[in-house]
Amino acid sequence: EPSGGKTVTVRQTFRAGLSATKAFGYHFDAGLNIYYTSDRYDQSPPFSDYSQDSYTAALDLRYKFARYVALTLHYDYQYVTQEPPPTEYTRSYISLGMQFIF
Repeated sequence: EPSGGKTVTVRQTFRAGLSATKAFGYHFDAGLNIYYTSDRYDQSPPFSDYSQDSYTAALDLRYKFARYVALTLHYDYQYVTQEPPPTEYTRSYISLGMQFIF
């Protein structure tokens, strides 16, 4: 996979995930997604190699209020670790949208 960095010579990536969706009648459905991503970056000297792991959980809710139109709500939480140096952080976001189904 392309590294996206000028000093990175090799980037190895592993991704795994699970996704589940459940309908609750005609109008409402929900989905849960869980993902893991591991990136290993090999850099040219004088820069040192590093790795990054991220764990993501996402929740999707959709309410279909007309035959072709739905209101959607998405929540995403991500926990990221990076070494060296040992660094960790979290990020989350919420989005509200409208879907046109055809």
